[in-house]
Amino acid sequence: PQPLGQGASNAGIHAEAAPAKTLVLYQAAGYANAVAKAFERRTGITVKIVHLPTGPLAAKIEAEGKYPQWDVAWFDDSTTMKAIGNLGILNTGWKPNDLNNYTAAGKKALPKNDEYFPMGYTAAGVIAYNTKEVPASQAPKTWTDLLNPAFKGAVGMNNPLISGPTYPVVAGILQQMGMKNGKKFFENLKSNGLQVYAKNGPTIQALETGQVKVAVAQDAALIGAKLAGAPIRLVYPKSGVYRLQNVMAIAKHAPDKKAAEEFVQFCLTQGAQRIMSNVKKGGTDAYRTSYIRHVKSKAIVTLITKHAKWINVNVNVAAQRRKAVLTWFNNNIVQ
Repeated sequence: PQPLGQGASNAGIHAEAAPAKTLVLYQAAGYANAVAKAFERRTGITVKIVHLPTGPLAAKIEAEGKYPQWDVAWFDDSTTMKAIGNLGILNTGWKPNDLNNYTAAGKKALPKNDEYFPMGYTAAGVIAYNTKEVPASQAPKTWTDLLNPAFKGAVGMNNPLISGPTYPVVAGILQQMGMKNGKKFFENLKSNGLQVYAKNGPTIQALETGQVKVAVAQDAALIGAKLAGAPIRLVYPKSGVYRLQNVMAIAKHAPDKKAAEEFVQFCLTQGAQRIMSNVKKGGTDAYRTSYIRHVKSKAIVTLITKHAKWINVNVNVAAQRRKAVLTWFNNNIVQ
């Protein structure tokens, strides 16, 4: 075997570890490719990437069960990752060397059994409106404002069965309003002509083109569209917005668990986190807040979220309800 360089040894690899390693990464994060390339350069470990939206990716992970074809899973939504963890197929009990890199909020977001590792967060869903279609004086300011007859047939949102950011919005509203009133809210939204699109891209495109006047989508994607010139304005409801955790987990029976551990440790470094917050490398997903100390958010994120009221969705409750809520949403709201 060839001796490894200084950069690799810093990543926690011993020079005597000889065989070439391959890490299989299941991901739904815009910046994952850039981070994976940096990891390859640092360690010499090859990263094979499987990219799917969060919903299909979670279904694939669940289907593989105790015989995973993946080492690390990485996507938005801790509630979905917790639901997968409840199946007993995520690695637990292992602690990275650099947990002290976490901010206080990051440590709070870390589950006690270490079954997943939070990287940062965005708002799962905020309200946005097309400024050419809706004057500021008539813009919605609360979730219930979306039921206004003036917005009949003109409100769009993502499908939580496909879109990673959207289940936490649904779970958060059910948590805040209560199950009965929360379901009634979505039923009333459907009666008012709710348009459901697959994920952020199609929803925001419909908003930009005036196909809908108002939309609910992840704030990072909306910030990116706004900065690209879309005629939209974001509204963070005063009742609160739901924190969308970007999380990473290792398979309990990972084909290469050591490579997986090295990847997670790499992702908790300031260098890797700065790649995640680089728009040129991560696209709109880079409009985020990192859970790692000394990693600054983009100025626009700091400014636009300055007065936001952040609500943490109860991960355990939302994970337990996930399958039933998604089935209900599909049968009663999507169809």
